Amino acid sequence: MTEDICRAWIKEYSKIIVSLLKDSKHMLDVGTGDGLNIELILGALPNTYLVSIDEVRNNIVKAEKRFHNYIESKRLKLMLMNLSKFEFPECSFDYVVSFGTLHRVKDVISTISEIIRVTKENGIIILCDWSASAASLKCIEENPQKLANTMSTVFSEVGKMDYVKEFIAILAPVYIIVIRKKKQ
Repeated sequence: MTEDICRAWIKEYSKIIVSLLKDSKHMLDVGTGDGLNIELILGALPNTYLVSIDEVRNNIVKAEKRFHNYIESKRLKLMLMNLSKFEFPECSFDYVVSFGTLHRVKDVISTISEIIRVTKENGIIILCDWSASAASLKCIEENPQKLANTMSTVFSEVGKMDYVKEFIAILAPVYIIVIRKKKQ
């Protein structure tokens, strides 16, 4: 039953991705990880070109094997990159998504700043990460206090932004934050 709780939110997250990003042509996935965003986005949005970045070489290697069809069809580019300092010019992407990455980065504030920097004006950012309850439910092997501290930092930084916050959801065991990069 715990596994059901740990995976139930994916259906809702997928609906959010599809409804908000359906017109996406050029998207960035921050934190390739196990490929959840790649699978959801490219499976549901056939006209999207996705760049997925990660600072863990093994995640990129696994994704190259798993998603070679998307790479060959020029719908996916995988890049090894420092997640606190992106190698892209300002306003490079229509949409930026991140799932399960913010609690793993060394400098969450720099990562959020970089996400904002590379998103085009009127672009949409979706930040999704584990809540402290995820550790209690055994969805993730992580210190609950670390998860709580990370999300506290994320909410604090998002609160300081002079952009429209479209939506904040808590779907135990995750948080989903949607931001439109548009001055208020």
